[in-house]
Amino acid sequence: MLCADGFLWHNIKMNTTKKILIIEDDATLSELLSKQLLSSGFETLVASNGLEGLVKIKNDKPDAIIVDIMLPVMDGVKMLEELRRTDPHIKIPIIVLTNLNDIEHIEKAINNNAIAYLVKSDQSLQNILDILHKKLGM
Repeated sequence: MLCADGFLWHNIKMNTTKKILIIEDDATLSELLSKQLLSSGFETLVASNGLEGLVKIKNDKPDAIIVDIMLPVMDGVKMLEELRRTDPHIKIPIIVLTNLNDIEHIEKAINNNAIAYLVKSDQSLQNILDILHKKLGM
């Protein structure tokens, strides 16, 4: 629906923008992901550790999360465990994007609601975008 001045359309369009929280301590990768997501029509939020990520999840209510495992202050697995403990019914799609490729971390991530576990060296930005589009119904 579009008003003569376009106001209503603008509001509807703005409200459908999906927010993606990137929890990554590598500033270069975080910036690269953020730029790619922004150019694909997403809004981005960035946290550099798991504890900061938990605060942003609570305050900013992202539509999806991309999180590394190896993080300072609180690692990604601990953050996922804390998120699951405090909100066991959380429905936010969580993608783990990490350099770790061992069964222990994979199992912990999946058992704590991660929808995908991706090894950085094996992934393209397009693959990450494809997963987000699919999980967010876009």
